[in-house]
Amino acid sequence: MTDLLGSVLPQARALAEFGGALRSIATFRKDNHSIGRLRLIAPVAAAANSRPTTVLMLQHLDITYCDYVGDSTIAFIVMLQKLRLLNVSLCGTYRISDAGLETIASGLVQLKHLYLSGCGNITNAGIEKISWLLLNLEELHLGGCCSITDEGFKNISLNLDHLRQLRLSRILLLSDDGLSQIRTLRNLQLLDLSHCNNITVDGLKHIALLRQLQHLDLSCCSKITDITPLTTSPLAFSLCALVLGGLKITDAGLSGIASLTLLRSLCLCCSNITNMGIIQIASLQHLECLCIGGCKFTDVAIARIAPLMQLQCLNLSDCEEITCASLWTLKCMRDLRTLEFSRCTRIHSAGLAGLASFHQLQHLNLNY
Repeated sequence: MTDLLGSVLPQARALAEFGGALRSIATFRKDNHSIGRLRLIAPVAAAANSRPTTVLMLQHLDITYCDYVGDSTIAFIVMLQKLRLLNVSLCGTYRISDAGLETIASGLVQLKHLYLSGCGNITNAGIEKISWLLLNLEELHLGGCCSITDEGFKNISLNLDHLRQLRLSRILLLSDDGLSQIRTLRNLQLLDLSHCNNITVDGLKHIALLRQLQHLDLSCCSKITDITPLTTSPLAFSLCALVLGGLKITDAGLSGIASLTLLRSLCLCCSNITNMGIIQIASLQHLECLCIGGCKFTDVAIARIAPLMQLQCLNLSDCEEITCASLWTLKCMRDLRTLEFSRCTRIHSAGLAGLASFHQLQHLNLNY
């Protein structure tokens, strides 16, 4: 492996010393001697602390799952002054602390993309450092950083105004109060709050003020039962993708969803949704991907969404009330490429002839 790497780039031997197990290198070269992107995977042994003297032009470093990377290794990583993306997600879970985060914040001030998912030892103190020093950040991943509270997220909102993507999945200490200043993130386009179980409808009122937001993931936020704040706000003119899977939302809670006229992707896998709820999305003419698996609707609802001619992906898994009649109803969707009917127990072989009308179909799932 060393000989192969050495034949590709002179720096490869030094990379092996720095990282241990080298999986792949994708190069973005200004000349024949510059490495722009590097991905390392576990295990990273003691060699991870070797001085990376020959990779100072590195711009993209991904060391996800490298169990032995911690605060001491960060001291060497910050020597890579050209870094624009750093991914230390799931590096030993508790090996990277606020001290390591302070080193990153003070040493890599030009960083634009920082992935810290699963770094459970990071607290508000570390978040405060990056919010004051990494002012060029455009993307921040903090999913599973379980020690961060509302105060930390207020610091992010007040200082990192260049953020375009913010992923906060599975942060159980985040509540509506932590979102109270999020409106100051005027450039935010993607927000992931999946599995944040303390977010309620009141939190959505703060999110609704993000005029540039295009992608919002609220899946499995168990306290959200109504999305009305989103449908009566400026988001109606920007939101393109909405994920609501696993919510305890009802047909009434979907009231007004038709106002989100720019939606291209909608996930609505909510067991309390019936025909009336599905009918409300029938006017979303720009939908390209629709996931309504697990909902309690019948063939009547399928007939109402059949005119959504731009649909390319339709997921109806676990919809136990629909029958083979729906296959014939959907035949007008000529651009459909993906169709999921898994665990739809009333779909049987006799009705599969209706699939012949789907000339563009590339993926079909009828798994029981």
